[in-house]
Amino acid sequence: MSSIVAVNADTGEYVWHYQTTPGDAWDYTATQHMILAELPIDGKPRKVLMQAPKNGFFYVIDRATGQLLSAKGIVPQSWTKGMDMKTGRPIVDDENAAYWKDGKRKLVTPAFWGAHDWQPMSYNPNTGLVYIPAHIMSAYYEHIPEAPKRNPFKSMYQLGLRTGMMPENVDGLLEMAKGWSGKLIAWDPVKQQPAWEVPYVTIFNGGTLSTAGNLVFEGSADGRVIAYAADTGKKLWEQPAASGVMAAPITYSVDGEQYVTFMAGWGGAFSTFAGALSLRAGVQPFSQVLTYKIGGTAKLQEPAPRPDTPKPPALSTDTAAIEAGGKLYDGYCSQCHGIHAVSGGVLPDLRKLTPEKHQMFLGILFGGRVPDGMPSFADAFTPEQVDQIHQYLIKRAHDLQDEGLAWKKFSAKQ
Repeated sequence: MSSIVAVNADTGEYVWHYQTTPGDAWDYTATQHMILAELPIDGKPRKVLMQAPKNGFFYVIDRATGQLLSAKGIVPQSWTKGMDMKTGRPIVDDENAAYWKDGKRKLVTPAFWGAHDWQPMSYNPNTGLVYIPAHIMSAYYEHIPEAPKRNPFKSMYQLGLRTGMMPENVDGLLEMAKGWSGKLIAWDPVKQQPAWEVPYVTIFNGGTLSTAGNLVFEGSADGRVIAYAADTGKKLWEQPAASGVMAAPITYSVDGEQYVTFMAGWGGAFSTFAGALSLRAGVQPFSQVLTYKIGGTAKLQEPAPRPDTPKPPALSTDTAAIEAGGKLYDGYCSQCHGIHAVSGGVLPDLRKLTPEKHQMFLGILFGGRVPDGMPSFADAFTPEQVDQIHQYLIKRAHDLQDEGLAWKKFSAKQ
């Protein structure tokens, strides 16, 4: 669990392992990108493995033995007081992070998407720096021991943990969104400190590519592709991408001419589950492959304009049904369509249903739309519960009308 494991590539025999987060209770996986290099450690060259997993530490490990050589935090960390180099274990800050011990809700940094998620980091042996697409984010963690162990419909296990829900109102969301930011960190793995940093408005910016020509390329969540000087961080080139960019770019040559290619397209868990916060990026999903060369003249394709928001049906006065529908929605529907029915744009925003979709609502939930990835919920809900969810969505559609101007200011691009 939360470990780096070395095996013999020829035989599959276990060689060593290093556990980054013993007793992990925050979803701090160690599945992030690993880089092999040779670094001068205490005046001697060492063959090392480097990783920056979710828990916020940057690890330098002897890759032959698994010995921890150094570990420092790349972003603020409330869950730990630092690293015990004698044991190789992080020192957990119980008061700030051990939510299961005293039953109190804890604001933990970094939160579940970590200081660095799946987006690859890169290493330039010429500069000696590692280029990390980092997250700065916090969330409340709360222990719920009485929760059922399993949700039978979704086949998801209940781990006795609840993370803090987002506020419904746009002002509260904006305040929360400002606390979730990203940055590109050029990290010195020998000194275990940043050489330079570039801030971004939100998390889930793209993986990095570093080249022998002293360049670092990265796409951003707010819809840009950028080149920086690898040694100083100076921005050298920027182009719009028409959508968020999460994947790392690649470079290659054809007939002696060099190209850089980005796979653009907004998506992933951030823009579905936490759709409201992802709107801070100010982009919409629009998938395309963008390839650049010196002297290129191709025109960027732009996404189609978003349709106008339809007027919702009349609002129900049954507040109990609306409240029940909200709980059902957030329990079953939010992972795809967004918490509190605010979508990041990857899947339909159910506050913006057309009159035809409102009429078909029961049929859609019970019949499904399997070719579009929408399963049937006939085994999960009664017709009464479907109506409760529908009434909740109508209520959220009216909220959207009331908050329209505030939502226009939500994007960091405004």
